[in-house]
Amino acid sequence: MEITEIETFVIPAADITDPAGSTEVKAETIQGYLEDIPPEGSEEAVRVKGDYDAAANNPDLDTAPSGVFKGDMYRVSTAGTFFTINVEVGDVLIAKVNDAAFEADWIVINNPPEPFGYMIDASDVQLNVSSEIYADIALPVINFDKHTNDGGTFLAYVEVSTRDISLRVVNETEATVYGETTAISATGVASVALTGLPTSGQARIKVQAKKDAAGGGNPSVHQQTLYLNE
Repeated sequence: MEITEIETFVIPAADITDPAGSTEVKAETIQGYLEDIPPEGSEEAVRVKGDYDAAANNPDLDTAPSGVFKGDMYRVSTAGTFFTINVEVGDVLIAKVNDAAFEADWIVINNPPEPFGYMIDASDVQLNVSSEIYADIALPVINFDKHTNDGGTFLAYVEVSTRDISLRVVNETEATVYGETTAISATGVASVALTGLPTSGQARIKVQAKKDAAGGGNPSVHQQTLYLNE
């Protein structure tokens, strides 16, 4: 399996041979991460599909698209118009539904980060959200040295069940909220716009979720990726 466009896997310290300083990762850990990635065409993944020529609409994404799955992601290789949106080289398009045929069926991210991002959770394990109070669902340590811009985007696949869900990204003490999206009511790819992130050094961030009302079923979050603006 070939993985492209993603610079860094955030892997738990326990899976690193020498957490005190080595960056060597156990071979079985990498194998496990690869095995956990859903197969091509899975509706529950954000997948890099390749380049998109917006001038020529190649591949066809906005006239008569076919075979587009929820979570399919393209990077614009040639500037042009995507439905009514002007897109530039490097912009990112992500399908929110299967057979996306309308502008509203897509997430468009302008000027995305380079390097492309940090995959926080590559597995298909669902993280159930059972509380109306924000709870941690990921605690990655991020190296911000390459990023002089304090912005970014957090993406995750959510299943809302019978209760809406809210997502936010905060610092380790929860004193600073980098971004929050509330009342997510539809199953699919959700995004949180981020600002005020560190621009140097390493720091732990918290990705948190809560359901918006008591009772009912528990929503879930998985396929989490953090993109940092360069």
